[in-house]
Amino acid sequence: MEQVIAWNPQVIFVQDRYPSVVNEIKTGAQWQTIDAVKNHRVYLMPDYAKSLGLPDAGGDGHRRTVDG
Repeated sequence: MEQVIAWNPQVIFVQDRYPSVVNEIKTGAQWQTIDAVKNHRVYLMPDYAKSLGLPDAGGDGHRRTVDG
């Protein structure tokens, strides 16, 4: 949590398989200093949406495990 506070994101995206997390972020006391929360910019996003062309930690870890 300390690192998220230090980053102070302007927008927070939560994968739609975790819908309760959005409410936890919006209402949790520890989140209230973060700009994304103050400015109501916490959103659910489709789980399948990825940053095309950017590193994908989950996919990269899977490839390393499978490919050796």
